[in-house]
Amino acid sequence: MNGLKERENCDSDNRIKAADYDLFKAQERAAELAKIADAREFDLRRTTEAFEKAHAALLHARDENNFSADENAQQQRTRDMKNQERGDLVRRSEAELARNRELTAHLYDLEAKGRVTDEALCGARREQDDLRFAN
Repeated sequence: MNGLKERENCDSDNRIKAADYDLFKAQERAAELAKIADAREFDLRRTTEAFEKAHAALLHARDENNFSADENAQQQRTRDMKNQERGDLVRRSEAELARNRELTAHLYDLEAKGRVTDEALCGARREQDDLRFAN
């Protein structure tokens, strides 16, 4: 009976040693997995930080783009207004040039009539002087 108990004790001892060894291996694996989890968590934090920075940069770029679009639209409106003013000024200038040509032509006509009148007046004076001196 002692032999049987010794064998049972030996078997139990071997099972305990095997269980201790398995427990030790499981603890080592758990430590390795904890290290891997910490490394992945660190990578996740860094990736999250990089994402947040990229997202902030994207939002900033969108804001700048919206500001540029607004500024571009304002400049487009200003350019359109200036082009309209320029068109109005060109039409006004053309109208003034046409009026100027008409007035110049009218002035030349009046000067020609004035010369004809002066010549007629001079001719009438000469005739009057000739008649006066003839008498």
